Amino acid sequence: MINTKFGEAVYPYLTIPDTKFDQLGKYHVKLKLKKEDAEPDIKIINDLIANRVADFAKIYPVKPIKRAELPYEITEDGYCILHFKMKARGINTKTQQQFEQRPKIFDHNLDPIGDDQQIWSGSVIRISYDPFIYENAVSGIGCSLRLKSVQVKKLVNGAQQPFSKVEPEITEGATI
Repeated sequence: MINTKFGEAVYPYLTIPDTKFDQLGKYHVKLKLKKEDAEPDIKIINDLIANRVADFAKIYPVKPIKRAELPYEITEDGYCILHFKMKARGINTKTQQQFEQRPKIFDHNLDPIGDDQQIWSGSVIRISYDPFIYENAVSGIGCSLRLKSVQVKKLVNGAQQPFSKVEPEITEGATI
């Protein structure tokens, strides 16, 4: 397993699976890091894909090599957004057994965070993941980042006050 550096959670589904496009559910999160902080992860991904492409080219020297979409994107303002996911439920293709899983979530002291705590965008987290190289006829050779666990350094959730105190501005004759 590989650990990222701490970054900002973007659209996290970490305590409740997202079932919008998948009835079985999927946990997922995007992690926004400074590009230099994501370099080790980018290198791992690119090296895995390059090795698989080289192996494919040896086996099928004349066949064109198709590449799947990368599990990260580099933004114009110098950030990298890594995409992590985990199936909530499914059937193991080898054993044909049904399974359920969820990411393990820990706070800054490595104490487990309960299901009642929702993690919102803007939380500062780091992720433990396994890179998984794949190859299929439709999308080509690619890599997905399999979410395993999350450590929360700064929790942002719906219970927090979104405003700060301000001085009132009162015009003559107006009341608050």
